[in-house]
Amino acid sequence: MFKHVLFDLDGTLTDSKEGIIKSVEYALLKLGESTEGRLDQHIVVGPPMMTTFTQVYGFSEEKARRLYDTFQERYGTKGRFENHPFPGILALLDQLKEAGIKSYVATSKPTVHADTIGPQAEGKAVMVGDRKYDVIGARETKLPVILVGFGYGSKAEQEAYPPDYFAPDVEALGDIILHTQS
Repeated sequence: MFKHVLFDLDGTLTDSKEGIIKSVEYALLKLGESTEGRLDQHIVVGPPMMTTFTQVYGFSEEKARRLYDTFQERYGTKGRFENHPFPGILALLDQLKEAGIKSYVATSKPTVHADTIGPQAEGKAVMVGDRKYDVIGARETKLPVILVGFGYGSKAEQEAYPPDYFAPDVEALGDIILHTQS
């Protein structure tokens, strides 16, 4: 059983696509940009917004910064509230707490600061996420990683960045965390 679990936020703990997508749409339209082909949840939700604006949409750093600031106008006041936990997640968090497992949030959101687990947790911690960025982060910190099938990652992304474990649903996620020998 793992003793520490680092959870990605968007697409793992919470279904946040509505607020994120509507806020990206707001920013694009307000700055006179097309939304065509740019609002797919598999593109928009997960990576840092600046990465999406520069590397995916191809905007300059300056234009991406303006888009990001405009995105925050809506996301900071309304979009962040268009967000809810995935079914079963709150019960799983309670179950983990009862089992003495410490849970943390690890996210690239700039306003959320996640606690990190240092070498004292090596071999007892696991990262849980839904996108390649979570797998990459886990590999860089030498943590095993569980990829969930109910988030925003695509099948192709999961195949390109294979996790140590795959949980198609919240129940399977709980089983892996609680019953895997770490």
